[in-house]
Amino acid sequence: MTIYPSWLPEQLEPAVARLARVDDCIFEMGDLSGQWSLAALEVKQVRRNDGRYRALVSAVRPIPPLISLLFSEAINHLRAVLDNVVWHLVSEQSVALDDKAAKAVAMPIHEDPERFTAWAKDIRRRVPVLGQHTSTTYQRIKELQPFADPARVPSLGPLLAMLTDVISEDVHPLLLLQAYSNADKHRAITMTVGRAMLTTNGTPFLAQDRSLRRVGVGTVLGEGSWGTPLAFESSAAVVVERPAPWSAAVSPTTEAQHLRDWVAQRALPLLITGSADLTTAVPVTISLEDDGRTLHDRIAAPDRPGARDRLAARTAERYAHAMSQPPSFPEVVSEEFDD
Repeated sequence: MTIYPSWLPEQLEPAVARLARVDDCIFEMGDLSGQWSLAALEVKQVRRNDGRYRALVSAVRPIPPLISLLFSEAINHLRAVLDNVVWHLVSEQSVALDDKAAKAVAMPIHEDPERFTAWAKDIRRRVPVLGQHTSTTYQRIKELQPFADPARVPSLGPLLAMLTDVISEDVHPLLLLQAYSNADKHRAITMTVGRAMLTTNGTPFLAQDRSLRRVGVGTVLGEGSWGTPLAFESSAAVVVERPAPWSAAVSPTTEAQHLRDWVAQRALPLLITGSADLTTAVPVTISLEDDGRTLHDRIAAPDRPGARDRLAARTAERYAHAMSQPPSFPEVVSEEFDD
């Protein structure tokens, strides 16, 4: 039986609910992305008058808008969790704050240590517990800053980096949360796009363009002489482009998973206890539906696997089904009818 984490204040139970909702968002994004990828591209063969042919993309299935909204929701919940914890720490150690001081209570994010020092100098006049160097809250917040914390979120894993011949773009979690959140609030909802890896037979895999690239109507997948079969495979993926100054295209599911893990396993426990080395982690797999239990009871007894495990099972099922299907043959059109 799971024991309620003794170090988790009751006032922060809603922050755990936010983490659980992020876990739900991750699963929904991954499930929708996997479903989309099965029918992402439609292909046609154009038979030319000179006896050759080209295989072209004839249509690209639109990405479900819900994926973008789920990613935005996950980012904003994770950003809010950090502010929730900082507010709790301040309220536990400070007298009542005026409106101006209360609005200034938030998790600072600074890549430059000098800017962090300037922030502390400014905030200590209104909220001393945040800016005083002797404060444990100040020390814990400082330890999580990008200039002090070694954690980095890779844009893709080592195996995929090797397969796609791409160098991973590694960024601190706080900087990503800040950039995604700011873009979402002040510019536009973070949009997801589709990319695909396209490979053909007859050419060594490592000699081909293995990048996940933009594919649109008219993209040439392959060409040859009529009567000589050409087998090709496409692996389509939903990606989100990291905000400037970064540029990597990443899986929204994996990106949210990395960020959620850092918040749940490092940031939240370190802010509350001063240590991220805890034997009892924050449960983030609780059900949020109407089941008659209090939030406290749900946290004490998480009742389902996390999004990563649930997605792994669903992906395995889809892969097995796809591999059991016979090859398909695109529609053939003559060159004179090609648009």
